[in-house]
Amino acid sequence: MKETILLVGHGSRAEQGNIEIEQFATQWRQQHPNWRIDVCFIEFAEVLLDQGFDNAAKNSERVLVIPLILNAAGHVKMEIPEHLAQARLR
Repeated sequence: MKETILLVGHGSRAEQGNIEIEQFATQWRQQHPNWRIDVCFIEFAEVLLDQGFDNAAKNSERVLVIPLILNAAGHVKMEIPEHLAQARLR
């Protein structure tokens, strides 16, 4: 099965915060070279949720969405599921 792990960060106005998420993904890819691991962000970054979901779905049969957010709040409880539902329709 072709599977993609999509790591979702909040996104930060401070570029270093986004770089840390990307570095985490790079380390995980190095530890698991056979896994496809993508990254996107909710806001304040180049690749946002909709593009992240679309990219992850390309050549994948299944996408595992993993939020990397300390305080879940509305982003994880409402925003990610809403965008995921829209991505499924696409």
